[in-house]
Amino acid sequence: MVLLLAWLGIFARISAPINKRLSAAAYAGDVPRDAGALQERWDSVIVLRAVIQGLALTLLCVSLALR
Repeated sequence: MVLLLAWLGIFARISAPINKRLSAAAYAGDVPRDAGALQERWDSVIVLRAVIQGLALTLLCVSLALR
């Protein structure tokens, strides 16, 4: 549960605002001037988010197996 909360915190603080900006620009048919910086920021946390989510899933499977 702690890992999933950490994942959610990273998503809410970093990924969600980037998603909102890029989605709004796409709907408007525009490209943000800082699109490259937004993509770099997104890329900087994607591995961390994937590892945290993978660990959470693994621990969930282990806990189910031990029941």
